[in-house]
Amino acid sequence: MGIDTFYDFLIYIERNFKNFVAFEFYTEEGILKEITYKEFVDNVFCFANKLQTKFEGINGVHIGILSENSYEQIVAFFAIWVLGAVAVPLNIEECEETINAQISFSDISILLYSESIFLEIFNSCKMPKCKFVPLDNNYHSEKRSVVNKLSPDDLGLLIFTSGTTNVTKCVMMSQKNMLANMQPYFASDKEKKAIIHNPLFHVGELHVLYCLLFFGCTITINSTKINRKIIELGEKLNIPVVATCDVHFLNPEDEIYRRIIMAGKGFDDADRQPPLYLHTTDEMLEEFAYLGSEK
Repeated sequence: MGIDTFYDFLIYIERNFKNFVAFEFYTEEGILKEITYKEFVDNVFCFANKLQTKFEGINGVHIGILSENSYEQIVAFFAIWVLGAVAVPLNIEECEETINAQISFSDISILLYSESIFLEIFNSCKMPKCKFVPLDNNYHSEKRSVVNKLSPDDLGLLIFTSGTTNVTKCVMMSQKNMLANMQPYFASDKEKKAIIHNPLFHVGELHVLYCLLFFGCTITINSTKINRKIIELGEKLNIPVVATCDVHFLNPEDEIYRRIIMAGKGFDDADRQPPLYLHTTDEMLEEFAYLGSEK
């Protein structure tokens, strides 16, 4: 469709889905907030302008993102790309030593961070050697502006992944490669809603994110803040809170049977099976480790 850069991508989704709801999420106060596609694009350009004003010559600069899933994090990703800079998402589940090593290895000059995650990972003695910018939602103080001219071959993403080898490696992707193979992740227009649950430091989840936006979906951002708020309400109301998992098959390897059954019924997405197997107690405890051992 002639969309090879994220500038073109943003103009496209604003033009086609202007007043549709792009994102919905709960604030720290527990209020459901909705963001239209136009508001999202405005916010991206505002944050991009803020970064460009603060740092000269930002084109091509490697910018780290250290945050749990949030609207501010998503705005930051697109602001980096529309500036022609390189996004380097960092795995918040890694230890401080590993994150520091990745910051050094990937030549990160600027680190965008959520304050709660930053304080949780780093101590004052081992601060990374780069410039720091906290993620916030103060977008309205900046004017929307035209930013750097982009090339489809501009490097857009540098991401650490182990893939299937279990050996960490660094993968680089251009804007053109990131925007290739756009496909809908829904069966009909009535189902154009999705939840971003997996962390956005995974390349697969990032690709799902901009595919969903490209087709005008409404995306619910599932953050650990939501789970913490649910627990807080449970304690306040003296109601037990139980974590469960959605189960479609018993063991991980059993997904092949569900794939066969769905293919036999004519589902086009039969080969895209999420890992909805019955998790063990230990796996569930690991999944919610961020809540602390007492919970």
